[in-house]
Amino acid sequence: MNEGMSRRDLIKASAVAGATAWTAPMIIDSLSSPAAANSVGCAFACSATYVFYKVGTTIYYSGYQNATGTVCNSCKTENQAGGISADVPCQTCTVGADTYSFWGGQTNGGTCATSEPLYYLLSNSCPVGAPTGMSQAVPDPNCATHLILAGDGHSISPGPGVTFLGAFAFSASDWFGTCPNGEGFLAFPSCGDPC
Repeated sequence: MNEGMSRRDLIKASAVAGATAWTAPMIIDSLSSPAAANSVGCAFACSATYVFYKVGTTIYYSGYQNATGTVCNSCKTENQAGGISADVPCQTCTVGADTYSFWGGQTNGGTCATSEPLYYLLSNSCPVGAPTGMSQAVPDPNCATHLILAGDGHSISPGPGVTFLGAFAFSASDWFGTCPNGEGFLAFPSCGDPC
């Protein structure tokens, strides 16, 4: 023991060092998670996306656009013949024990407040003649509490009580489909750098 340091000071210093060593891994892990995300504040990486998700028994959709930054319920207008389905005729994702299929038409854009032609079906394929036989997803006025855009703009995490089901994303000149990864969030690594 150092003559200039009392036993009490040595115990205090040891406690501080131990607490720092114990909390450092948790802090680092929390900063590297997709939900840490909003700290950087980059725009959504792809040109646009429509996300399908479940809260309770309701299946919602919301959208992001690169041009509007980090704001959800920012839907892209898609007026090509056939809409989203011209590029992605049917997107199928398995989440837990359930498999969902998604279909997208010509979207109106804007604030996502109108019911967009975005449909789903609890099935491993879209029916012939889709969207006939499918259910329309509901616009979500509470998307800001249900969706967490990563700070780097390349992933979206579900908020509390939310289960992601699938998504359509637009990059360059084409739509593509994507499913939640094993950790339950949606990743868009192929889109450009929005920062």
